[in-house]
Amino acid sequence: MKDYYSILGLTSTASTDEIKKAYKKLAFKYHPDVSSFNNAHNKFIEISEAYEILSDDVKRLNYDNLNQSDFSEASYSRNYSTYQNHKKEAERTAEQYSETDFNKFKTSILDTMFKVYNTTKKGVQFGCGLYFGLTFIGASLFGIFKWLDYWIKVSDGSKEIEFWPIVSITWILLFGYLGYKGVTGLFDD
Repeated sequence: MKDYYSILGLTSTASTDEIKKAYKKLAFKYHPDVSSFNNAHNKFIEISEAYEILSDDVKRLNYDNLNQSDFSEASYSRNYSTYQNHKKEAERTAEQYSETDFNKFKTSILDTMFKVYNTTKKGVQFGCGLYFGLTFIGASLFGIFKWLDYWIKVSDGSKEIEFWPIVSITWILLFGYLGYKGVTGLFDD
């Protein structure tokens, strides 16, 4: 079985981002339209196949599992069969990439691949920031209500000034402010 990690010059602990960067670098170097190496076509197919397997979480997990030694024979056979199907699919895709004009390959495949990755990454960051920011703002509004309620009760004499309610309400207000800053910071870009 091929060592896809070493083909891309990586270790098995490589992140998805590292896999994409390694593939892009090698694809630019070995695409048959731009490479002067004798074996550029075969090398390009090999790195594209490695990328196709390692960039997909399901395919990568199956591949990584096959490299573990604690499989039963039946389990190994099923996983190997799945790997072979993934490998054939990756080979077909790699062959299509090798036959694609380099400029078209660069703009349609590589650039799109990185735009999708970066857009998804920004979307996740924005969504999480918005969710947590709004949560903190909600906490802040609750804190303002409790703060006003507390001081109204203190001023009409139904409650005495206590240390812990003031501290806890102040913390809620601080978290609300941090949430507000986090959400407004998302729109700075």
